[in-house]
Amino acid sequence: MKLLALWLLLASPLLSPAFSSDAPKPLPNPFLSGALTAVLPGAGHLYNGDHLGAAAAFANGLGMFALMAIPSSSVTSARVQEQLGIVVRNAYGFSVYDSFQQALDLNGRPKLLVEHPRYSALELITSPFYKHPYTSGKVWVPVGISLGLAALALASRPITASPGTIAIGVPLVAIGMLFIGAGEEAEFRGYYHPAFAELTGSRPLGNVMQAAFFGLCHTSLPACAFPQGTGLLARGILTGSFKQPVFNSGTDLGIWAATSLMGLYLGWIAQSSELGLQKAITVHAAWNTFLLIPALLQGRYVPIQLSFRF
Repeated sequence: MKLLALWLLLASPLLSPAFSSDAPKPLPNPFLSGALTAVLPGAGHLYNGDHLGAAAAFANGLGMFALMAIPSSSVTSARVQEQLGIVVRNAYGFSVYDSFQQALDLNGRPKLLVEHPRYSALELITSPFYKHPYTSGKVWVPVGISLGLAALALASRPITASPGTIAIGVPLVAIGMLFIGAGEEAEFRGYYHPAFAELTGSRPLGNVMQAAFFGLCHTSLPACAFPQGTGLLARGILTGSFKQPVFNSGTDLGIWAATSLMGLYLGWIAQSSELGLQKAITVHAAWNTFLLIPALLQGRYVPIQLSFRF
């Protein structure tokens, strides 16, 4: 009898409601969820309890790794890999944003310093086709500047691209820029901006931090980051050509400064209204498209080697 009483005493915590299957589970931390996805695609959704979303994000991350790891056998296959790379890299950015937003939903949408609605991937990709982004002067100023730069570029050199290159290249550039605009804005303005703002308790400081990180991710340094960096490492091992990327103080510093300034402006747009994220995507996609298409028409750019873009 004494042994039974002792067993019940020891087992009582395990038999309590806190340990039963019906007990409420602790709510996921939204910022931790986004960070987990950024480090290992799928981990944030798994942390949220979304197994299907976790499988999709992990499969996409695995695809990005494979595209970077497998050496291209020809120019054509390299271009196909680059085009697919645009899709999976920016799907990765969306998955970071989505796991963060999913955790916010599970927490009842707590009040944040920087807030955005939870959009679907399709809603983000098609942002430039909505009417509301074009009601803001913050959108028209950079769009107008990019159109002016495109006009100057077209006036400076003749069009030398073949009709076939134009027929294939222009749609590919436009579609690619829609994916890049949506994916990068979802990741940096949709997740990192709110995260840094909450971390510092300041919207302006959070904007500066996400912009600086955005600029850094366009330099040579992030080539070692997961998951695309691990793919590059694997390719280098397979081909015997891997070189540790270093920060080039000349080229990379200029790239970092330019993309950080653009990231700062895009963050300002994104935080300005409830629909700000779609406005930032519209600016991002338009800027890249209008600067790349003249280069394509003049034979200075062959899809999909992405240059001159943010």
